[in-house]
Amino acid sequence: MIRTKLFQSENMGTKGVNDVDSQINTFLEENRNCGYVDVKVGAYTEEDGSFYRHYALLVYDEY
Repeated sequence: MIRTKLFQSENMGTKGVNDVDSQINTFLEENRNCGYVDVKVGAYTEEDGSFYRHYALLVYDEY
């Protein structure tokens, strides 16, 4: 069954990206019955151009 899970971090820059990446890796390691299908990433940006939140939507197959 195809499912999605949202991961996010309020850290800025590379730290935020690494946080989200680590969360995804931990999720997949802890849930061996899930297989990676796709991931969509982005960042919410304040009007002044500063990053506020990094996020990733993981699409996975649960079997």
